[in-house]
Amino acid sequence: MRLPKSWKDITVGMYERLYPTFEKDYQFDADKIAEQLSIITGESKEFFFNSQIEDIKKWKEQIDFINKPIPSRGMQKIFHLKGKHYRFETNANKLKAGGYMTSMHLMGNKPHQNISKFLFTIAKPIKITWRGYKDKKIKDFQEYAEDHMEDFKDISMYRAYPVIVFFLTLSKNLTDFMLDYSINQQKKMNSELEKMVQKLTDG
Repeated sequence: MRLPKSWKDITVGMYERLYPTFEKDYQFDADKIAEQLSIITGESKEFFFNSQIEDIKKWKEQIDFINKPIPSRGMQKIFHLKGKHYRFETNANKLKAGGYMTSMHLMGNKPHQNISKFLFTIAKPIKITWRGYKDKKIKDFQEYAEDHMEDFKDISMYRAYPVIVFFLTLSKNLTDFMLDYSINQQKKMNSELEKMVQKLTDG
């Protein structure tokens, strides 16, 4: 049985399943440990319930890092996954409106369950060239999504985390900007209405 040594070994798919165990109230700690070990290793929970206590303690110590923050690192935009090259589009202005709205919806609605879908939404398939890279055109997006979306569950959380943090920060900043813009527009509109009412009253 292979146990992960760090966040580099925890995939997005694992994390999506692990996260509920961080918030769930368990009657016994053994239930939580068994469920977490089952998710990480692929073994059944019964396997761990039937294991020796000393072994459980040892395994628990080995995966204790999952209860600590994911270490920060620089964002790696270009990456290799399942035999294909991709890049994360971190410029919101270059995302299509539908893609941007979808990505923000995924991260705003139960984000820890939608990380793989979110990453897929902002990832662009590319072809590596001697000059760098070139974006590939997607002819049938539905077929492309059916073939590749699940692949993004295999990305390491260590790699995904900086991208998630970047977009969550971007989302908050854009939301604040739009709120300020709406308030200013409303003030401007109210001012124009007041001028119109004043003119009608004077007339």
